[in-house]
Amino acid sequence: MELRHDGYDGIHSTCVCPYFINTGMFAGIQSKILPFLQTEDVADAIITGVLTNQQVIAIPRIFYSFHCLKAILPWDVLYLIYETMGGFDTMKNFVGKQFHENDKSKNVNYDHNSNVKSSWNDAQNSNLNLNFLKPH
Repeated sequence: MELRHDGYDGIHSTCVCPYFINTGMFAGIQSKILPFLQTEDVADAIITGVLTNQQVIAIPRIFYSFHCLKAILPWDVLYLIYETMGGFDTMKNFVGKQFHENDKSKNVNYDHNSNVKSSWNDAQNSNLNLNFLKPH
């Protein structure tokens, strides 16, 4: 909304809200309610959403209902629903994707503590023409 208000025409954004995806990023998570999403299904939904200028993509589609419920139900009710569905136990065994010194790529910088840092300096120093982002 802000981009459009500030005069930026033709710029679209899509907010992607997926459930857990069957990748190393979600290693160790235990879901009692829904199965993990497959990467191909998520990629298809994202591509379709971006090409059709969808503002929000909730995957699976039932999550659209959850977003609406969050807006109308009191906090205590949402807490009880989350607790009943086992939401607080989901992340107890979370491992996530493990990064190793061998995983270095040109797009990711590692410090001595193996923390990932943004490559913003690389983007600033590139020869990208960002004039199309200026307001009309």
